[in-house]
Amino acid sequence: MKNKKEFIRGVILVLIGFLLGINSTSNPTPIFLRILKSINLDGGILIFAMYVWLIICYIGFKKILQSFGKQLNSEKYKVFLLIVVMFLIGLFGKSYVYVEKTFKALHYDIRAIHVDADKSYIDFKWNGTPKVKGSVILPVQNLSNKDIETHIKIIVPDYIKSEIVEEEIVFKNESGELKSFIIPAKSKKSLSLDFFVSTKKKEKYGKAYTDEFKFIFFDDERNIEFES
Repeated sequence: MKNKKEFIRGVILVLIGFLLGINSTSNPTPIFLRILKSINLDGGILIFAMYVWLIICYIGFKKILQSFGKQLNSEKYKVFLLIVVMFLIGLFGKSYVYVEKTFKALHYDIRAIHVDADKSYIDFKWNGTPKVKGSVILPVQNLSNKDIETHIKIIVPDYIKSEIVEEEIVFKNESGELKSFIIPAKSKKSLSLDFFVSTKKKEKYGKAYTDEFKFIFFDDERNIEFES
């Protein structure tokens, strides 16, 4: 190693880039997008946060290579490094879920629940009556060593709020009390939940499907909002 200070600077920048890219099932938006908002340009959107994040990672890896005496003066090497950095960013992105699961495994309440957001969805079906049937699929995993009891609340997606009277659905039993869902210790299961909501119009509708919606797991002490 020819330049230890340059190596340390590079490692720091790479770590900053890694931390800025962190997301979770409770908030799938990466940290860098939460800090740096999008800019509207004549009807288009320039997500400059993505470029800032990429530049930080690029400079970090470049400094690490230069600390070992590698000079990236030609355009060919710069493009190659950019491709490598983008590949590593994608690799890091896939590793975040394991970091999140490790953290969740340290808890013994609803914080230990992991939801596979990519496989969660909600489906609405109209049949011409004032009621609409909603069906939700939530693949969940209990990462703790104890059974977890939770209640669930579904937030109606924005695109369909104009058609539905209720804006959120809290699952209750036949007695009108909060329904409890038990997720066994160290288990994976897919929760299949049905509910009915009222429509604002009397016309007959077809179907509505989305895998982008919010839902909340809660108990007597806390609630955790997820986004799929």
